[in-house]
Amino acid sequence: MVIRVPAPISITRDVSREELVERMKQEEDSKIKNRIMMLVRLKDLRSGTKVAEDLGYATDTVCLWVKRFNEGGFDNLHDKPRSGRSRKLTKQEVEGVLSKSPSDFGYNIEGWTTTILHKHLVQEEEIECNPRTVRRRVKELGYSAITPVTLDERADPGERETFKKNVEAPCNE
Repeated sequence: MVIRVPAPISITRDVSREELVERMKQEEDSKIKNRIMMLVRLKDLRSGTKVAEDLGYATDTVCLWVKRFNEGGFDNLHDKPRSGRSRKLTKQEVEGVLSKSPSDFGYNIEGWTTTILHKHLVQEEEIECNPRTVRRRVKELGYSAITPVTLDERADPGERETFKKNVEAPCNE
């Protein structure tokens, strides 16, 4: 039986801890910040295994990013383009429609719903997409759903106020 002993993980590039910390502060992408944090912890003379354990990564992950940094510096800490199908619906396409009012497109409503937005994208913009994808892109853009509250006109206003008071009052048991 052969037992494989992992090689020690070390930064071979000429970079100081202060330079790493400064670069980490400037970085906006949280993934890249975490990768630089791995390097900072290695500079603190910690083992790759300990760094992985501290940050909740696999040791192989720490090895990968240290190796990539050693080979290409900070630019190599960014994700490489991945293969696979591109998105059918981009944030820009959704943002282009949401930047205008539904009435600009002839809809008789004041605000967009994901149902109307999906219908518009499919029929008018000729973008093939799923309603769930539309909701996801809208959420990614930071929009939130606002649901109107309807009141039953037949309800007695006095009873409504009494009900609201009873619901808001804490239970005394």
